[in-house]
Formats: sequence, C-alpha cells, structure tokens
Amino acid sequence: MPTLLLSLLLLQSDETLLKELQALTPLAQTDERTLRAMVEQTLPRVAKVMHARAPKNPTVKIVSRTAAAGKLKAVLAREYPGDRLARLGAALKAVHLIEPQVDLQREALELYATNVGGFYDPHDRTLYLLADQPAVMQRLAIAHELAHAIQDEQLGLERLTREAMRSEDAQLALSAALEGNAQAVAAEVVGADSGDEDGMAGALIAESTALSASLAAQASGVNPWLALQLSFPYEAGGELVRAVATKDDPAACRLLSRLPASTAQVLDPAIYRNNQAPLRGSIGLASLLPGTERVYETTLGRANIDLLARSHDAGRLVEGWRGDVLELAKKGAMQSAAWAIAFKEARQAEAFAKFYSKLLGAKDRVDGAAVEDKEGSISGVIVRGSAVLILIRVPVERWNPVVNGWDVFGAATISASDEARRLEALRR
Repeated sequence: MPTLLLSLLLLQSDETLLKELQALTPLAQTDERTLRAMVEQTLPRVAKVMHARAPKNPTVKIVSRTAAAGKLKAVLAREYPGDRLARLGAALKAVHLIEPQVDLQREALELYATNVGGFYDPHDRTLYLLADQPAVMQRLAIAHELAHAIQDEQLGLERLTREAMRSEDAQLALSAALEGNAQAVAAEVVGADSGDEDGMAGALIAESTALSASLAAQASGVNPWLALQLSFPYEAGGELVRAVATKDDPAACRLLSRLPASTAQVLDPAIYRNNQAPLRGSIGLASLLPGTERVYETTLGRANIDLLARSHDAGRLVEGWRGDVLELAKKGAMQSAAWAIAFKEARQAEAFAKFYSKLLGAKDRVDGAAVEDKEGSISGVIVRGSAVLILIRVPVERWNPVVNGWDVFGAATISASDEARRLEALRR
C-alpha cells in the first residue's frame, strides 16, 4: 500500500491512554495560529534529535477531516493509477491473502481517512494537520510529521516510494523504517516537554503510538491484510528502532542511512545488521502460458506471509524466508497465478508446502500436490530444494511445462541433485 507517512489518531475510546498522554503534555485546545506557532517552535527541536538541518519554512495546511479524506483519495489515485489497486487485489485474492468479496480501494480509503491524525505528502512537500484533533495529539502529530519532512530532505521520499512500488514487501519495510523513526523522534521531543530525564515518558509515548495503530487496525473491521499494512509500520518499525537505538541516537536515525530491504530485516534485527538481502527472481508466468498477458508482479515478503499462516492457525512458517515473487496473468476472464518462495532450508520449504497444499485441498502426486477444478485448470504446490512453487488455476495442458521449466532462484535454492532431476525431466 502507498507510503502515506501518516501520524495516526490515538483512539479516543482508550481513555486511560489518552489521559496518560495529556498528563505528560498538558495543552489547551489549539487554533490555527497556535498550530502554526507550534510547527515553527517544534521544527528545530525535531532537527536536533535527528542530527539534521531543519528545512526552511515547511508548508503547513490545516484541513478538515473531509478535506483530508479527499487528499488521501488523490494520493491513492496517484500511487495506484488506473486499475493498479484492483490488479493488486486480484493477486492477493489468488493466493488467499484477502477474501474474494473485498473491495481493496474502498476499504483502504475508509481505513486511512478515519484514523489519520496528520500526514506529510512528499509529492507537494506539505504537512497536513487536521483541525479536529485534541491538543495533545496535535503536538504529537506535528513532531511526527516534521520528522517525515526532514526524512524527505535527507532521502527524497517520493523517489524512494516510487522505487519500492515493485514490491509489497519493500513498501512495508520502507514504511516501518520511516514510521518507526518518526514516532521515536516525536516521543523524544514531546517527552522532553514533561522533563523526561530517564526516557520513560518518551518510551511511553512511542509505545502508545504503536498501540494506537494496532487498536485502530483491530477496530476498523477491514480485512486482516489491510489492517497489517496500517499497524506493521508502527509496531514492527518501533521494535526495530528500539533494537538499533543507542544513547547517542535514541530515535535510531542511523536507520535512514541504510534502510531495511525487507520485512524480514524489520522483524529480525540480526538479519538487518547482517544486511542479508532478499533473493530476487522472475517466474515469467505469462511466457509459460502462451496467449496470456501479464497482470501484476510483486514480492509479498515475510510479514505478509506470516499473516497468511496466522490467519489459518498455522503458526510461524516463514522464519526462514529468503525471498518470493508472485505473478498474475490472464487470458480472457481466466486468471492464473504463480508464487515462488525461497527458504533458508529445505525442511522449511516442505513445511510451507504441506500447509499450502492443505489450504488448496490438493492431493499428493509424483511432482507435488495438486487439485483440478471443473473449468479445466489445476492448482498445486511443488517443492524443489529449499524453494516452493505455488500454481493457481493453470490450464491442465500447461502443468508439466510450467512445473518442469521453472527456475526462479537458481543455485541459491536448488542443489546439484535437484537440478539433475529437473534436467532429466525436461529431456523426457
């Protein structure tokens, strides 16, 4: 989903949480003049925490919630032009990450418009504050969004977002780094207002912001995949920041000099520290199915696959995730999907294949597990070395060419003996 760089509205229903924050940062209700003064006063403090130069005269707009919803709709249309969001939804539905009836665009707009407390748009380099926010939230939102403005000065957020669009995993990892850092910066700035000498107030504020994202996602009623896109950047991003923060860099601004490349790096700081890059590959589904056209291609990543496993009470199946690629192709009204996932070890690939075969209702066969439908297509799971290939609604006559012809991650996942067996099958 788009990297909207949001500061989320803390749920008003959580009265205890809101009272704790109000006790730390008492403020009367604020008008537009006061808000603009707060921005001017807060900017140098944010820059100091981030060891950065403050941008000059950042553009600030105070808008109604209706106007904010309209702006967010425009951002969605810009980052997912035409039917791109619908094509993403079709890919997610093909692999059972969202239900067939989900309207992804409608739910995304409703979720973000309802829960946003402020946002920074790198396209027009403008900080948007909502006029209906309580004063304590305005202070948090201002510090948080000014952190995004400084991130933009340092990194060029619009370019980064555009580059990450190739992969749901890359987008979510980028959001986690940016949001985790921004909420830690805001916590440091607002915590200082309470005379926070031991960092306890700042830690409470950072945890409260992450908790609010989780509560907002749970209370929204949207599909679990979309809820994860809302909560993960704040929860997992906050955990990553705490893991790499130091006394001299409590907001882990060093993350901005080397951003995580995957959600696996976000979820496991050891993978981040070792800079273990995800494996890349391409299935070429449209070329393997003559007459079809490419619809969508992405990498889902560990966080999204974790969600799939949890949704089916399958536990943690993807701790050894090394990379994946999902492709969707169509011929007329028929859509076919192929999803290749690389794991660290063969046993991890086999465990995931067993889980997904059960999800499909597939029966064991010589070359894997598969199930045919009444429309003349076949879905199934194949394991090769430490990689899994999942095929969805592939024409029966193309099953063998696809199964024997795929080689997504190469030597990184396929042993010499596996490769010999594949070549022998191709010769036959």
